[in-house]
Amino acid sequence: MKNDKNRILDNHGIIIQYMSGHSKWSQIKRSKGAADVKKGQLFGKLGLAISAAAQFGADPASNIRLRSAIENARKANMPKDNIERAIKRGAQ
Repeated sequence: MKNDKNRILDNHGIIIQYMSGHSKWSQIKRSKGAADVKKGQLFGKLGLAISAAAQFGADPASNIRLRSAIENARKANMPKDNIERAIKRGAQ
């Protein structure tokens, strides 16, 4: 059989036909991009909550509101660096 752009023979002589413009990566890229946008929005909201709570004190032991905001951020798997930056931003 003739090998053309959309038809390829594999090692066993079976014809594999590809759809033009379709790949597994394009599907992953689309879903990952949407998930990253949602995660970024959530991290932004959590960062603002931490910054607002840190205005009343940067110590989570004495600031219940800050401790709660940090716990919520950790539940959402927010990176520790982002949490620390949000506390510094609010404590200024």
